[in-house]
Amino acid sequence: MPPIFFFFLPPRETRFHIIKQGPCKATTHDIYYDRDGLLFSKGVYVRRRDGRWEAKIRAGGDYINSAFMEIDGIQAVERAVKNIMVLPGFRSDLEEMLVPCADFVTDRESWMIDGKFKVDVDSTDFGHIVGEVELTRILEHGMGRQDEEAREMLAILKETMNQDIEAFMLCYPQIFPVGRAVGKLSAYFHRFGGQKD
Repeated sequence: MPPIFFFFLPPRETRFHIIKQGPCKATTHDIYYDRDGLLFSKGVYVRRRDGRWEAKIRAGGDYINSAFMEIDGIQAVERAVKNIMVLPGFRSDLEEMLVPCADFVTDRESWMIDGKFKVDVDSTDFGHIVGEVELTRILEHGMGRQDEEAREMLAILKETMNQDIEAFMLCYPQIFPVGRAVGKLSAYFHRFGGQKD
């Protein structure tokens, strides 16, 4: 099952005091790649995170409430990109096919709440702060089928996960305020110019 994400604007003065255990902290360096907006326009986000190739492919939702399929490793990312882009004359090397379009460092604080909700608050080196709530489920055997019944079961599971996240966020209104969150890439392009995600 692709992870389901909800993005939120974390209040600067609020941290997760409801949690007894402190956050996990990590710093990442992301370089995002595209070619003439082709990948972003199809909901495909290719990046090198700390030197490792990754891709997130939108599987549903919108910019605030999203479902993504995540791909790791250069060969898997190359295959995904080749399925989307047809560029005659280009070698299979990702760096030959794509060009960097965003480059930033993120400090992330993460909490696991109620044993299933992963809450991240990201602070970028260009001053943007955004949070996300992620809920991931493992597909039961047979849910990966491509028939109509499997698609219907997957749609029901996604809707249930969306409802679970919404209910979770409503339990903590002081942490998850109402408002339109802006993702890191959108904030980057707004500040520095370039494509919009």
